[in-house]
Amino acid sequence: MTRRKRSPRRLTVNFDKLIAEDADLAKHDALWTRLGYRRAGGKLFGRRDGTCTLRLVWRRTVGNVKTSVSYTMQGLSLS
Repeated sequence: MTRRKRSPRRLTVNFDKLIAEDADLAKHDALWTRLGYRRAGGKLFGRRDGTCTLRLVWRRTVGNVKTSVSYTMQGLSLS
């Protein structure tokens, strides 16, 4: 079996710039940060139809329990 290659359309995003631009995302970030989550990263995936999907992740560890929250936006156009 061959390994699947990583998509060349996957891009890294700047968390701080996104939060500064989107009020709804800033509200969610403030809530999850207040609940003890930390920003874990974000990825922008290109789609064949020319739009993008954005996925942001926050993580938290309490004892041996690890939890994560993701925020996904689909159909974004880069300009």
